[in-house]
Amino acid sequence: MIAFEWKDLAWMFAVGAGAATVLIGFVRWKLAADFAKAADVAIINGRLAAMEQRLTQVPSHEDLRALQNRVGGLEREVAVVGEKVSGLGQIMVRVEHQVNLVSQHLIQEGR
Repeated sequence: MIAFEWKDLAWMFAVGAGAATVLIGFVRWKLAADFAKAADVAIINGRLAAMEQRLTQVPSHEDLRALQNRVGGLEREVAVVGEKVSGLGQIMVRVEHQVNLVSQHLIQEGR
């Protein structure tokens, strides 16, 4: 059996602790490039929070479906109004013809 004195053990422990410190420092230095800096993480967190805020304001499927139904109803109503205007146009052509006939009659009578 090997006999060690406390001084020898303390020296070996100190060398081992120093080597472990150097090894841990080297590993941290090599891995530092693989991880994001705190400032970068803060910027990304801010952007993520802003994006989440915008996404809360995006319409849901139900909102889009309701909008689609309203647009469909509006389309039908516009078609009905278009038909009524077309009918009024035909009536106006007939009224214009009658007004022209009355105007011509009055002009000829006034001679």
